[in-house]
Amino acid sequence: MKKLILHYLPAFACLATVMLYSCSDEETTQAVVDPYNGHEYVDLGLSVMWATCNIGAEKPQDYGDYFAWGETETKDYFSWDNYKFTSDGGNTFAKYTGSDFSELCREDDAASVNWGGSWHTPTLEEIKELGNNCDGVWIEQGNPEFGGVAGAKFTSNKPGYTDKYIFIPAAGCRFLSELYGAGVACYNWTATLYTADVHRVYRNVVRYSPDIETRSDGRAGGHTIRPVCPSGRSTDEDTTPDEDDTTPAPTSHNGYECIDFGIRIDGKKRLFATCNVGASHEYDYGDFFAWGATAPYYTGYTMSGTSLTVTSWKDGMSDGYAEPNAPFYSSGSGSTAVYTTYTASGAVLSPEHDAARANMGGEWRMPTIEEIQALCDKTTSVWTNDYKGSGIAGCIITGKGKYADRTMFLPAAGIFSGTSHSQAAHQGYYWSSTLHNGSNGKYLGSVFGGDMGARGYDGRYFGFPVRAVFTVAE
Repeated sequence: MKKLILHYLPAFACLATVMLYSCSDEETTQAVVDPYNGHEYVDLGLSVMWATCNIGAEKPQDYGDYFAWGETETKDYFSWDNYKFTSDGGNTFAKYTGSDFSELCREDDAASVNWGGSWHTPTLEEIKELGNNCDGVWIEQGNPEFGGVAGAKFTSNKPGYTDKYIFIPAAGCRFLSELYGAGVACYNWTATLYTADVHRVYRNVVRYSPDIETRSDGRAGGHTIRPVCPSGRSTDEDTTPDEDDTTPAPTSHNGYECIDFGIRIDGKKRLFATCNVGASHEYDYGDFFAWGATAPYYTGYTMSGTSLTVTSWKDGMSDGYAEPNAPFYSSGSGSTAVYTTYTASGAVLSPEHDAARANMGGEWRMPTIEEIQALCDKTTSVWTNDYKGSGIAGCIITGKGKYADRTMFLPAAGIFSGTSHSQAAHQGYYWSSTLHNGSNGKYLGSVFGGDMGARGYDGRYFGFPVRAVFTVAE
């Protein structure tokens, strides 16, 4: 079961085989801006300039030094017992307590202290900006482009900057005296505290793919840092002018209410449903679908608290959301599974295999991954553990600019794997209509803490809910 947006991993749980490659002479180079305060950077057209190397590194592919969050010196052993801001093993903290600071102060920022000037550890928003405005490619171990080192290469998709990129090596993370995940995962600190649990801090996570996810991790662990400095530009969030709204958007379509967040793609307005497919109200989970299935595998379930128990499975579906039950499944399992239909990366479900079209009719359909990304870009999200007294947790989505008075709710409905329903009240996964690769579909993820992302993927046999979209005819 692959997930990019699932676990709150403690710093000691980044388990992976450590694989290190030495540098070769066949390395990619690019023109960089003259060093600022002694350190080279690349202008990707964003609100910050990104350093070409981690702190302590001499080349982009060098891992550099590892730091506990808020400490400005590297060390060889990382634990709660020697963490700067606690004297009782992480039970209480002297600073960054959730009621004082939510981002690193300059004196506690390893980038600011070690590099000086305006260099700083990137904030959560600056990490998101990087992910939203760059095209990523995962560089495998042994590829000579960066001396045989694995990692993620991010190339700007901003007009005028499309020849600019940064490379972040898969340096893994440290806990106690061990190094975990080197060669297979990039874990870099942000400057932003995870205020829902002050033991944890946001980090960017890239594993086996170029997709950035922002997850939290224990602040006593050792992570690398890629510094940034101001570019003089504002962030790109909410700076794109709204296109002319001469025609009011409809408030319903084919009997289902919808909401307008000002999302347009190729000049055409996209409206999202206010409830999940199969739901009777906004905090109802609705039904769960395998990717490409147009009906759930069950005929009834009971709900206890936030968890579901199926009372009756359809004929032939007693194993629930297992891979052999997935539409178009042929053979194999996991990454080796073979499917007969929708095999090319980026393929989009046809209407006859679209759960939203089949159940809601009209022009309703499952959103593409581009439409989900547009939803993330045009809105903000805040987590709630109890939406309007319903007892249901999830993300409250709010529009930006002139759409700031509009909200919708995405319940953290969890997932079905086999016959088990899990992760409700902590995770929300919503299928897109876009295939990641032959065995995985892409999804929208919302997690405890309110962070949303559009870059996750998972096995197409899992049962996820669906939030429908339609294109307004103009």
